[in-house]
Amino acid sequence: MKKENVVDLFVQRDQQAVDTTPPPSGISKELEQAIQHLIYRLRELGPIQRSN
Repeated sequence: MKKENVVDLFVQRDQQAVDTTPPPSGISKELEQAIQHLIYRLRELGPIQRSN
C-alpha cells in the first residue's frame, strides 16, 4: 500500500466522522425540557380513549 493511500484513508475516515455528527439543536434548553416534561405527562395519562 502506498503512503498516499493510507493518508487518504485517514482523511476519508475523519471526514465521515464529521459528517455523522448530528447538527446542533436549534431549540433552547428550556423548550427542550418543557417538551420532555410534556412527553412524560402524556405517558402518565396512558392511551387516548376514543368515544364513538
